[in-house]
Amino acid sequence: MLNRRYLRIKVMQALYALAQARKADYQMAADLIAQNLTPDWDEDRKDAEQLKAEIAAATTLFAENFEKSQLQLAPDTPPAIRAAAIEAMQFYKAEHRQGISHFEKHLSRQIEQIYDIYLLLLQLPLEIANLVSAEGERNQNNTLLYTYNPSDFKFQHNPVVAALAKHKLLKTEIERRQVTWKAQMEFVKDFYRVAFKTDEEYKKYQALIQPSFEEELNIVLHLLRKIAFKSDIAAKFFEEKDLYWSENEKVIQSMVIKTLKTLTPEDLEDFALQPLSKNWDEDQFFYQDLYRQCISLEKEIDQSISAHAANWDLDRLAMIDRIIVQMAVCEMIQFQSVPIKVSINEYIELSKMYSTPKSKQFVNGLLDAIAQTLQQEGRIKKSGRGLIDNK
Repeated sequence: MLNRRYLRIKVMQALYALAQARKADYQMAADLIAQNLTPDWDEDRKDAEQLKAEIAAATTLFAENFEKSQLQLAPDTPPAIRAAAIEAMQFYKAEHRQGISHFEKHLSRQIEQIYDIYLLLLQLPLEIANLVSAEGERNQNNTLLYTYNPSDFKFQHNPVVAALAKHKLLKTEIERRQVTWKAQMEFVKDFYRVAFKTDEEYKKYQALIQPSFEEELNIVLHLLRKIAFKSDIAAKFFEEKDLYWSENEKVIQSMVIKTLKTLTPEDLEDFALQPLSKNWDEDQFFYQDLYRQCISLEKEIDQSISAHAANWDLDRLAMIDRIIVQMAVCEMIQFQSVPIKVSINEYIELSKMYSTPKSKQFVNGLLDAIAQTLQQEGRIKKSGRGLIDNK
């Protein structure tokens, strides 16, 4: 199940990706200036020094104005330089708008993908049971080549697997989100052959004459907890499927195991699926609003950072530190129900996890100073016990 820290991490990653894309957009816009001012081969060639001066002038004009709503020009700006700078600004702004939208959608997909992989893993025992059944049929029909032992194929009749197959809500969610193993059956077959079929616990399970419900449940738990999350073949598959698998793995594993542990022999078909979070509507609004507010308030927040980061130019701050502080300040200003102390502590933890060893002290001191100033200026509006105190 997702918590707010996890959502903050996802927003931080989206903002970091957006910042990297913005650098690339800036460079492409600057390159466009040189491209537009350089004449075609069939035109009269400009003097090299004149061309260099025009490109430099247009690039400077772009650099001074690319974040402004309107281009500010001297009255004597040559038309060619003006046109090149304007086109670069338009290009940059269009690319940046697309980037904001793209990374917000990517942020939502990354979080939603956690639930998709959760559903996918709940289906894995079903696919394994189908492979066991098919193998049993082949062996039964080829008695000259194989010695058929029904006990070797009991997993196809596992009551926990049967409960997963019959679960109405699971079926509905799978159909609604279109999450199946259909396109990845080669992996499932390899996983069964390489990881599950050779597993010692599975061999012990096969040797049982009449497994108890606990033993039936344990082999499914073992399949998912110890093999699907631990084997090399599964790790490679999920790392390729999910860019952030190393972070998401524990969340998904917890959701899968909690789901299965609610099963009882008395009521196999009425177990609950795990939600992404305790209150998904609120949490979804939280991460989307945090992403959008950080972008819209970036200049205002950067002014606060500059005023308190003594002897530090914003451009000299590590990008991840800058984003962490921006998010914390945004949260203090815009999210009235989140205590100041919680915001500061959460982003200190993020700095410990994702930035340099010295970042913790830097982020802590900077956020304390900014919080005090914002409170004095009346820009933090919170009410309720424990919401204001940041000590």
